[in-house]
Order: sequence, then C-alpha cells, then structure tokens
Amino acid sequence: MAQAGKVILKATQKTAMAKELSALHANKPIPKSSPLRTLNPILEDDLICVGGRLQHSHLATAEKNPIVLPKGSHISLLLTTASP
Repeated sequence: MAQAGKVILKATQKTAMAKELSALHANKPIPKSSPLRTLNPILEDDLICVGGRLQHSHLATAEKNPIVLPKGSHISLLLTTASP
C-alpha cells in the first residue's frame, strides 16, 4: 500500500513539477520562476520535499521535510479531505 502511494505521488509531481524535478535530479538550481524556489526543495526517495525546515530537530523525516504536492491536483484534494 505504501509503495502504491509513492507511485501515485511521484506521478503527480512528475506531471505538475517536471522542470523542478529534472533540475533537482541534475543537482541544478530550481528555475527562478518556480513557486517552489522559496521552499528550498530537496529530493527524498525521488519525491520533492520541503528542505531546510527543522533540519536539526529530532522529528521524523516526514515531519521535517513534508512532500510537496500541486495545489489543484485531484490527489491533493483527496489527501486533504480524507477522514482519519
């Protein structure tokens, strides 16, 4: 189930953030026009995550570096409205 979730998240990021993803894979800076630039994005398990946030804390990696998803994505909507 976790693997299926990662595949869905990777596909969502690939379609919405292709330029940023290719720049991070090539260890190049994010384009200046990208709204992700202010988040200091990093790659973790081939997923774009928020970087530099709480890097010295003792929290779990998922809490320190949350995964970035596009605002208008159907997947983002499903994740934010899912009941616990």
